[in-house]
Parts: sequence; structure tokens; C-alpha cells
Amino acid sequence: MPVNTDFVEKVTVNNFDEGVILQLGGVRSKDTVDGRQRDMYRIKFEGLRQFAGVESKTEEPLVPCRFVMPEQSIAQYIVPMVVIRRGTPAFAARRWHPFAVAYRKASSGAVSKTINDVSGFDSYAERLAPYPFDIPYSIQLLARYETDALLMLLQCLRYVDPRGWVKVKLGEETRTYDAFLEGIDDISELSDVAGRIRGYAMSVRILAEIDTFNDFVSKSVLQVIHRIIRKDS
Repeated sequence: MPVNTDFVEKVTVNNFDEGVILQLGGVRSKDTVDGRQRDMYRIKFEGLRQFAGVESKTEEPLVPCRFVMPEQSIAQYIVPMVVIRRGTPAFAARRWHPFAVAYRKASSGAVSKTINDVSGFDSYAERLAPYPFDIPYSIQLLARYETDALLMLLQCLRYVDPRGWVKVKLGEETRTYDAFLEGIDDISELSDVAGRIRGYAMSVRILAEIDTFNDFVSKSVLQVIHRIIRKDS
């Protein structure tokens, strides 16, 4: 694996949560929930029979998008709505490269050295590569009418392919990760919401990675060789 000489941002589970929403076309909006204004995400769907949403200053029919942990529950749904649930990340040992490095560059205050025509620095700042994880997501598309739920599903399928990808933004860097659509379930009868709710759940698995290591400074081989030469001379 090639070594990156530029500093790289750490990637966390939250980065993939946001990446899934953005992949579906989600945009940030200022919404009022429980009397307080919050930054939330919405997705624009064209042609819905019914549109109901939390208070918003936007005039476009943007459907609210909520991210819900599996152990949490929503007391009240506003439909149409997109609900995203993240499953348990699973370590992907088949994609793990032990001792791979995420980046490596000269540390602060490092001294340039040349020994036996080999140039480098006496110390380097580096970080081990993140661990690979498979992260499952359930994207639930809820609506009052079957035609609306199906329309939302067909639009989302434009952005989530059976073998596609999810882009994750890390500062100024954008990374692309493989993602797989593993199935679509009709959850109309399984919904725990009172009243007439129609919906579909898209099961997506992302071949992700999660940073767990801190940056550290290590002495270079040149520094070790330099000490040996000084000791023998």
C-alpha cells in the first residue's frame, strides 16, 4: 500500500452517516422542532400527492430526513419522511492490511539527513491506517399513500445502485467507498406508527473504514544508521 505524504483527516462513523444522507440528495435546512430552530436535512421529491413537514422557511417540497439509532424510537412521525437507521458495524478482516500507514511525513522540527546517498529526515509523523468495517444501513421511505412511497423509492434507486458508492467529505478531501444495495422490503404492515403508513426499506452495506489510531512520531532508519555510524567511528 503506498504511503500518503500528506496529513489526512480521521474518518468516523458519523462521516458515513452524513455520506448516506448526501448520497440521497439531502440538503441542510433550518427547521423548527419543539419550538427550537435546528439544522436538519431534507430531500426533494417531485410529484408527491401529499406533503407534510415540520415548519420550514423554504417553499420547495423538501421531505424531512431523520437519522435514528436502532434503540431509539420516534414518538410521532410526520409523513412523508425518510428515516435512516444504522446497524452494527462489523470488522472486515478480509480487507485488513496490518501495519499499513495512513500517512507519513516529516515531523515538526525534523532534521534533514543524507547518509550513504540516502536522503530523508531523522523523525516522521505518521498514523496507522484505519480499520476496515462493513456498516449496514436501513433507509426507510415512509408516506401516507402507496404511490408516494413508490415514487420516493424509485427516486432513491437513482442514487443507490446494487453496486454503487458513497462519497464521504473529510475537510477538503472527498473519499469514495463501495456500497451495495442488498435488498428492498415492504414495511407498510411492519410500521409501528398508528394510522395509514406505506413504506419501503432499502438495505445498504458500505465497505467503510474507521480511524482508531492517534498520530505518533517515530525515529527513522536514517537516524538509527547515523547513531550506529557515530558509535563505530
